[in-house]
Amino acid sequence: MSAVLALSCPRCAGALDPEAGPGLLARCESCGVLARIEDESGLSRLAVMPAIDRDFAWQVTTEEARRKDGGADLRFVSSKMLFVPYWRIDSLIVGRVEGRRPRTRNVIERDFMPDGSSTMRTRQITDGFDDVEREIQKHLVFAIAACPLEELGLATLDRQRQDAQGLGIKQPLDRIGNLVHYSTRLREYGTVLDPLIQKQQALSHAEDLLSSYTSGLTRGLVDARIDTAVIDRHFEVIYYPVISLTFHVARRPARAVVDAVTGKVVSITLPEAVREWNDRRFVTLVALGAGWISGSLAHLAAFPPKILEGSEDGRSFLFAAAAGAIFASIAGLATLVSQVKKRIPS
Repeated sequence: MSAVLALSCPRCAGALDPEAGPGLLARCESCGVLARIEDESGLSRLAVMPAIDRDFAWQVTTEEARRKDGGADLRFVSSKMLFVPYWRIDSLIVGRVEGRRPRTRNVIERDFMPDGSSTMRTRQITDGFDDVEREIQKHLVFAIAACPLEELGLATLDRQRQDAQGLGIKQPLDRIGNLVHYSTRLREYGTVLDPLIQKQQALSHAEDLLSSYTSGLTRGLVDARIDTAVIDRHFEVIYYPVISLTFHVARRPARAVVDAVTGKVVSITLPEAVREWNDRRFVTLVALGAGWISGSLAHLAAFPPKILEGSEDGRSFLFAAAAGAIFASIAGLATLVSQVKKRIPS
């Protein structure tokens, strides 16, 4: 039996009307304040509903594959709708930065050479300091992947990387797409990936990112002093839809991931058919060349020319050269074949 939770105003404990507020907000019927709706664990879990279907995803994938690989022979294999979770951490920071910024100017100087000629050069010198006092009020949004994304060909978002090709990372929350509150019904639309990174781990990443940002505010200042505070912070787990497609390019496996909101191909992996052919052709040419050289030396050793018929040293040299060439050819071909097998996708 499902529990029914009452929403109450954080100011006056009055009843909140979810229909009277935009997005994730509900308006109090008593005092009119807008309050944020969160689930019973104190965490907002939101899902973005897909705006495109499989057919559209396949269309943009074929266009991207042909753009990269010319007139490739493409054949659809399968597709899957995935809801990828990531932490979205919104922080409002305020503070103050004080310090001194060096005042610089360029000075043109003449350098005299030993031969009496001269050259002009520009040198930058410090000409005093300017006092800097700056108020800070900044809204920062960090995204931390709640599960690994490399298998999808996407960069995992963490303290080292915040750039993403999709997932609505750069969009304000009210423009990210058709947002709904998470429920188990989401699994009717696709596979929901479970979060592996918990709230405290995500917060630790966000704190490191915030520290890097505030440190950058004092860059270039002398005797810098900075004082900042986070006055508001919200966490959300966003379940974002992507369509994962598998297909064949000239009978070789390939895959792509399409942002199911914007329709953009955010990752595509194509087989390296051209390089495979070039590598095999190269091995064939090397084999033919090595065989010709080895055969020629072996023939000379077995049937030496008249100039070497009476020379044991010359014949010994030819036998040694032939054996060395054959051995080097076999070793070289084995190494080349091994490297090509590693480079050619199975």
